[in-house]
Amino acid sequence: MKRIVLVIAILIAGLVQSGWAQKKVLTAAYLRASVGALDERSSVVVRAEYLVSPGMVAAEGRGLRNKGFSRFSIRDPETGAVFDSMYCKQESDVFWRLLKSKTDALLVFRGEKSRGEDREDAIMVDRLENVLLSPSEVAARVAKEEPVEVKQPQLRVTLVDEETGVRTVLTHIERGTPVRVDGLMIVVEDETPPGN
Repeated sequence: MKRIVLVIAILIAGLVQSGWAQKKVLTAAYLRASVGALDERSSVVVRAEYLVSPGMVAAEGRGLRNKGFSRFSIRDPETGAVFDSMYCKQESDVFWRLLKSKTDALLVFRGEKSRGEDREDAIMVDRLENVLLSPSEVAARVAKEEPVEVKQPQLRVTLVDEETGVRTVLTHIERGTPVRVDGLMIVVEDETPPGN
């Protein structure tokens, strides 16, 4: 009876400890600096950007040769630090999703710490999740990728014939675009500073 109570107490303690050990989301910069501090086979959650270039590369090193693994790199979106020892199985959903990526993508990688093709500390990824960007990250990404086109305001030109008093109003005039009125060509342009 005491033995059963002891086993149950140990199981409960293990479950409680695993519940308390919420996974901290790591970065590529952290992995590059201290991947050796992680326990072997410990679960890892990494938030980073998958790099399309160099993309997926078959693991050819002695540790993983002919075992169906591919290696890829991730980058920390804040610091730009790159971690090169990320691996996934070639028949996994992770492999196919990353292989089909056309642009660098910010993702959450889930896996465990292990040994790579050259017996280096590595992360074996088995799941991916999309990352919802914060509004500031979305704004920074849009500003970086899409140049902001500044439209010049359209102008209104009024012509008055002093002899007859006839007024001609031209609307939606754009700078540098010629407009014809009664045999006259009118072009509205900005004044260039003297000396230019």
